[in-house]
Amino acid sequence: MLIVNIIDIVFYRAFLSKIYLTAGVDYRFLSPDAAQELAGLDPPADAVLVQDSYAGCDCRDLLGTIREAGRKAGRELSILCLRPFEEGQHQEHQACRILGPEVIPVNRLTLAGVLAELKAASQARQPVAGPRKILFVDAGRTLLHVVRAALASSGFRVVSA
Repeated sequence: MLIVNIIDIVFYRAFLSKIYLTAGVDYRFLSPDAAQELAGLDPPADAVLVQDSYAGCDCRDLLGTIREAGRKAGRELSILCLRPFEEGQHQEHQACRILGPEVIPVNRLTLAGVLAELKAASQARQPVAGPRKILFVDAGRTLLHVVRAALASSGFRVVSA
């Protein structure tokens, strides 16, 4: 899972990096000026984290750019809005609803839980691959059983010819 952070406060990057590393999530940081690069990312982003306000740009315009990037990539991006922890839960939800119904409010204490939910949902959407097969060509059955036993724990299915 890749989360792109559109952050203009540099010291946020340190604590966000720690949360992402602990959660096992891939991440990138972009400045608000570079938000249009979101559409060209490879692999594409699964979620985008934005601040609740920016010094030099309008948050609604930025969210429009993010939504457009998601449409171009053929996917709906989860948008997380980083809010200060001190604000009340009701205020948090109201402030983010103004930005759109799909915007999920998070703070430094709830971000890890939300990431775990998004990661689980992302993994559930991915098709489950069947066991990989290896064609084993050898005259001896003993070696076939040895190879089968060695590779079974790695998800391989050994088929004899």
